[in-house]
Amino acid sequence: MELSAIHLILGLLGIGAGLLGGVIGFGTTIMLMPPLVYLHGSLLTIPIIAITATIANLARVFIWWRSIDWKVCAAYAASAIPAVILGANTLILLNPRAIEIVLGLFLLFLIPIRRWMRRQEIVVSL
Repeated sequence: MELSAIHLILGLLGIGAGLLGGVIGFGTTIMLMPPLVYLHGSLLTIPIIAITATIANLARVFIWWRSIDWKVCAAYAASAIPAVILGANTLILLNPRAIEIVLGLFLLFLIPIRRWMRRQEIVVSL
């Protein structure tokens, strides 16, 4: 398959993932990550996913401006912004294969952890 056909398919997948993510509120980046890692490797995928998530979230902020709990946003940003900076700098230093393994394991471990939290009725609040 030539390069332009691959990018056309990836573009169509991106549009589909964006539409689905817009309807259900999440999932765009989760759907895009596997093909992006396969085609471009984990080191390039991470900033692509970050830009995609930023644009999607800015669209949500624009649409739901009056419904946003800004106190929760401030609390989240206080820890998220430094963590993003630390994470981005750490990823630059690590071996790309190690990044792929760690991210894959992290995503796999999230499934049983979220199910356990649901069974325990653990709810994260401000």
